[in-house]
Amino acid sequence: FRKMTVRLSTVRHLSWHGFHFSWMEPTEQEIQWAKAIKEAVEKDESLKPLTDFEYLQHAIVAKEKVEKALVRVKRMEEFRGTYCLEGDGNVEDGIGRLKKVIEKHPGMLLSIGKDNEGRTVWAGDFHKFYAKKLTTEEDWKDMMGGFYYLFQAMQPDTKSIRDGVVWVAHTKGVGWSNFSFELEKRAAQFYSHCYPFRIKEMAILDPPTIFKFFYNLIRVFMSKKVISVIKMMSTKKYLEMKQGVCGKDVLPPSMGGTFQEESLADAIESLLKQRFKNSATFKL
Repeated sequence: FRKMTVRLSTVRHLSWHGFHFSWMEPTEQEIQWAKAIKEAVEKDESLKPLTDFEYLQHAIVAKEKVEKALVRVKRMEEFRGTYCLEGDGNVEDGIGRLKKVIEKHPGMLLSIGKDNEGRTVWAGDFHKFYAKKLTTEEDWKDMMGGFYYLFQAMQPDTKSIRDGVVWVAHTKGVGWSNFSFELEKRAAQFYSHCYPFRIKEMAILDPPTIFKFFYNLIRVFMSKKVISVIKMMSTKKYLEMKQGVCGKDVLPPSMGGTFQEESLADAIESLLKQRFKNSATFKL
């Protein structure tokens, strides 16, 4: 991508596996923020350099708050070291880890796509997570690494980062066998204080009483921003709210959609390929 100053409306449309994502050129202001973050990282000898696309991602989320971005950069470096992630990652590693998660927890990851407001939507089922299958260091590496790559796939381009993400999760039937305090703590710290992204909505569908108990245990690890976008409701009410906003091709059949779970790995692979293509070619 060539360096240039363009209007905010400059968009390059891309489509694959039924998804419609767009590359939108960064604004001059976003470029300046990204350069300031890059300069701060390069001055800190304890930090490894990022790709220019990563600096841009931090800039879109943190804006002019360089110190805030720097804190996230440091936390991300620690996270990557803990779970053996090399730099920004790569497609092969991402698909490998996610396939292991899908094999151990079939039905937990259900669909990914775009709603009519441009936001990336991920849907899952917490009842399909089995805590007893998360015991070894290799299990943790796959689970947290897979979580990281899911985030990477949700933000393959500048427009996706700007528009933000929506999570939708079924929780009906959730019990103690589906709960890991350690996983919830690590995950909440990752998405609340580490990974740069814009969370627009987190919909918890059909939550049983025990899930609300679990939520009260882990909310201490969540940022105020994340807590503010969490909504608990019935699946019926959610679908009524999303009529005309979220197409059927984005949601799984259990949520009234048509996205088939067996298509998920291919869809994520396509998104990761686009993400890493942009990461390799974008220059500030």
